[in-house]
Amino acid sequence: MIQSTARPLPISPTWGPLWCISAIVLTFSVIPPTSAHGQSELSSEGLGILVEPLDGHSRALGGGGIGLPGWHLQMMDPAASAGLNVPAIMGSFQPSAATLTDGTEVGHTRFPAIGAAYPYGPNVFSVHFGGFADQEFRFENEIVLDLSGEEVEAVDRFESTGSLGQLRVGWGRRVTESVAVGVTLGTYVGTVERTFSRFLDPDQVGPDVEPFLTTGRWRASGPIAAAGVAWDPSELVRLSGALTWSGEMKFSPSGESVPEEGRYPIPLDLRAGGTVTLLPGLALSTTVSYADWSDTGRELREGESRSGAWSYGGGLEWSRPTVLGRTMPLRFGARHRDLPFHFEGEPSTERTLSAGLGFHLTDPEVLPRARIDFGFERGERSAGVLSEDFWRSTLSVHLAGG
Repeated sequence: MIQSTARPLPISPTWGPLWCISAIVLTFSVIPPTSAHGQSELSSEGLGILVEPLDGHSRALGGGGIGLPGWHLQMMDPAASAGLNVPAIMGSFQPSAATLTDGTEVGHTRFPAIGAAYPYGPNVFSVHFGGFADQEFRFENEIVLDLSGEEVEAVDRFESTGSLGQLRVGWGRRVTESVAVGVTLGTYVGTVERTFSRFLDPDQVGPDVEPFLTTGRWRASGPIAAAGVAWDPSELVRLSGALTWSGEMKFSPSGESVPEEGRYPIPLDLRAGGTVTLLPGLALSTTVSYADWSDTGRELREGESRSGAWSYGGGLEWSRPTVLGRTMPLRFGARHRDLPFHFEGEPSTERTLSAGLGFHLTDPEVLPRARIDFGFERGERSAGVLSEDFWRSTLSVHLAGG
């Protein structure tokens, strides 16, 4: 039985001044990604639910954060910032909620991605912080124990708290007018704490019998390196590709308890995406990614993972609408994602439909350049008889100025 009383934090409809919004988003974004207990039953398998550091633009188009036109900060697209000619910052805010198989409603809020870039001559240097995986869940199981020939009721509770993130620094450069390259280097960060407790019925054993409790805490680390390329064969087409290599993710014990150290291989992540202008003001974006999680699964669950986890999606953007003389693109998308770990022996998937909009707060020729993007997703995660509905909204702010 899973229990949770968490609820997503609301988004205020009041925008306020541009720089005030940005300061609020970026101030809160320095806090590591957080979430509430019981966010998904699938969190209990493998490394938890994978968190992609995407902004509202990518979410609304059903994408994987690669292949969007223009120059901007995207952790999953190392070459995307190579054309920035002024300093830039971005931050994202993401509330979400899910209805689990038993009808329990849970929710959480995170800040999935922040970034900053600074150009120096033809080079652009950047720093990114974003999510990787959440391990937030709590299970309770009622059992009957045989103590000296007497049956005693008990409740076992297994609780996990913590989030895993990634910190990267990057370099990008346009090598020709139509080709840009980028690389990033970084490390995994975050802490996971797991607690097992057993409560005996005090009416049967007396009030003096205290619950059994054991706790383990680990800190995550491990190297990350990524490289990407962006190619604009014409003014109507952007094509991008990226690969991310990870060394072993290391979980080092911390605190007073001395749990065992864990090391788990993280697979090579391959991504490709692109955008093509179909008609004036109408563009189609698509992305695809692949990773082989079988080695990780053998370490975690004796092979209960996909040998190949695919993700593919896409969407349409109509950029002609305006509000108060400012551009307000409308976006629609869909995505299918294979989750890497099985749940009770069954493969798990995630499907979403998405919509959203952008709002350009200044003209492109005026500094500072500013954009707000909002994406809303409605989806389902499933694995065998398990099925949970969820919604997720992402609000991101992008600023660039001298």
